[in-house]
Amino acid sequence: MSQKHTEPEIDSQRVLTDQHYKYEKVGEALSYMNSIEPYEDRVYYYIKACEALGEECRFGSMPIFKESDKEYGGEPRLRRYENGEPVPHHFWALKESTDEESRIKRRILFHERRRKVSGWKNWKNESLADRITRFIEQSNNWNPVELAKTHLEVIKTDIERFHREHTEAMRDRHTPGRLLELKRQRLQAPALIESELLGNRAIDWLTFIDSTDKESMPFVILWDMVAYKLFLIQQIGKPNNTMGKSDRPENPDDSKRLEDWFEYTSKYATVMNLLVEKGWCQAGTYIWIDESGGAKATVVAFIKYLHAQGFYRNNKKPSNAQIVVLAKNTFGVDLSIDTAKRTSAPRSPSHNLTFIGPASTH
Repeated sequence: MSQKHTEPEIDSQRVLTDQHYKYEKVGEALSYMNSIEPYEDRVYYYIKACEALGEECRFGSMPIFKESDKEYGGEPRLRRYENGEPVPHHFWALKESTDEESRIKRRILFHERRRKVSGWKNWKNESLADRITRFIEQSNNWNPVELAKTHLEVIKTDIERFHREHTEAMRDRHTPGRLLELKRQRLQAPALIESELLGNRAIDWLTFIDSTDKESMPFVILWDMVAYKLFLIQQIGKPNNTMGKSDRPENPDDSKRLEDWFEYTSKYATVMNLLVEKGWCQAGTYIWIDESGGAKATVVAFIKYLHAQGFYRNNKKPSNAQIVVLAKNTFGVDLSIDTAKRTSAPRSPSHNLTFIGPASTH
């Protein structure tokens, strides 16, 4: 029988000043992390643990020494005490054993790190949430459909301009062999991103080395631009589109749409697009397309989790019967009332929902 590991508690302040403590916690975190299944959950824990340990999320590894490593130089195996004994160390790393695990790791770390990039040259890396918020504010004074059409023309132009500028900047740059495939993808970045957001496996994540380097910068800056383009297309296609709160039932209990339960439409769009990024929902329609085991339970956990994270109006909590209706009308998923009853809102990295922070952070 395999040993059951418990998630370690890590004092994020103490690790900054106590190297022995950090070394011990890294060892505990490695044991716990390597016991997590599925692999996707393991990646999300790695991100969480990196933050607690004060370490950057890396594609490679970083040696963590029992003693302060400032006194030692060279390779980890060469760092020794004066008596010749090697300094104990752990390699803090998220290992992958298959190509599919490598794809999962690079995809998730790319999205984690791209959101921290402020921009490239004169281009700002503006988040999808900020773009949607600005659009909703402007829609109070303009016809939402006509406003969406105007914004759509602008974002299309911006996508074309950015991609042309970056393509010209890299045209004469020498590309090492290992980056040839990424270079090919850079040339098709807008189309590949759109295809990914529409639920296809269009990007070869194995070629991604570092989400913040110059080679993958088109994907970093263009991602939310393309997502905003799809959002605008969705708004244009909505019948009788109004973005304000006046078209919603005053009481969420009277609504059969998950969108109406949200305090802010912009946060609904942001959260739903996070599901699209993970490949769970179809962009534009938000129909649930993930057919992996436990998908229906994940839908229930997601709806309950949003209440725990503070997204719903008046802090209303949907009943199990309402969850069945919301799942059908929002995601096209047929649930039994028993599934809704026995599935709880996750308080740990189950159901892969830890990527959705509290409402105040979106």
